Amino acid sequence: MHQLRGWLERVGLEGPSRAEGLQALAPMAEVATQVLLDAGEAVELRGLLYRRRAVEATTEAVARARQHGPVAMAAVRDILGTSRNYVLRLLEYLDTVGVTRRQGDLRVAGPRLVRDQR
Repeated sequence: MHQLRGWLERVGLEGPSRAEGLQALAPMAEVATQVLLDAGEAVELRGLLYRRRAVEATTEAVARARQHGPVAMAAVRDILGTSRNYVLRLLEYLDTVGVTRRQGDLRVAGPRLVRDQR
């Protein structure tokens, strides 16, 4: 927001089109995105960006649901209230970092979740 205001002030009365504005701000958006990734505030999963809090909420949801046994992707989707496409990326990430482990169509506790529950 701050960058957009500054840029519009610099161009003055030679107001750009919306497309020109977006094109001019694209490098700033890339830098801002990288800052969030480097700071650990965002995570990129197969080309999509997620706030770290969203990943943590998914971890907590899976941990709660897992108390009743293995968890199906559909259950996680319903708990989080989002589509299968997004949940799949999140669950694959949790598999990668050891929070969950895929067994067929279900997710069971991975080594990290088992260790954290001790």
